[in-house]
Amino acid sequence: ALADTADLDRRVAEAVACTDARVVGLAGMLPALTGLGTRPPVGPDQILTTGHAATVVAMVRTVERALRETGLRWADLRVGVLGHGSIGQAVLALARHRLGDPRQVLIQDPRHPDTVADLSGADWILGATSGGRILDVATLPPGTVVIDDSFPRAFDDAAAVRRMQDAADVLLVGGGMIDAGPLLRSSPFPGADALRERFGARWLPGCHAEVLLLAARPELGPTVGAVTPERAQRIWDAVEALGWDAPPLHLGNWEVPAEVVRGVARSASRPR
Repeated sequence: ALADTADLDRRVAEAVACTDARVVGLAGMLPALTGLGTRPPVGPDQILTTGHAATVVAMVRTVERALRETGLRWADLRVGVLGHGSIGQAVLALARHRLGDPRQVLIQDPRHPDTVADLSGADWILGATSGGRILDVATLPPGTVVIDDSFPRAFDDAAAVRRMQDAADVLLVGGGMIDAGPLLRSSPFPGADALRERFGARWLPGCHAEVLLLAARPELGPTVGAVTPERAQRIWDAVEALGWDAPPLHLGNWEVPAEVVRGVARSASRPR
């Protein structure tokens, strides 16, 4: 219902005003609906960030982890970008900044002038869409890797886990999380513990991680507007300095077994 809330900016401003937190992060669809953090006002001693830079860092650190574990080379891959909005564009830009150009880039987004109808030709897919379950797990070619930060997820989690367990020929993982070490979480809302148990609470979504990062390093300033490769690299360096990293390859609470990763590497080495 957020997209249909006419007074959303006012509601966000009221929420920010009622907390004495020094750093406040927007999450989910809020950045996209508030001008990427440019509209909601904040107090003189507060930082309001979209958290997008740390989310982008989380995605690309997960890409690098998946490359290491599968033994595949970025330069050999046909990379599909599912959703070319603020996150999708920045993830591709940072990946190119750090890894160079892949073999080919395919973009599926109706807003993009060169959009493709589907990503059936992609070896790897970077997901950052709000379009729901766009990818059909059953039809993905063997060897396909999907790293997803879509909200909601770009595929069905249960179907993805079943195929990974049964065939071990594709890899579909969440990409927007950061492992910041042991976490102590609390919430005034009833049911919060049940939600954490369902969706996982060992790691932080990138937008949450950026709030902690800016609390420790306020001189970094907030992420507002589009994330440039320079901004993403600065957050990357700060994350690395704290010893944070991408978590193990996972989907929700489920960690992907090593045999699945090996199976995907074997499948990817075969001609399609």
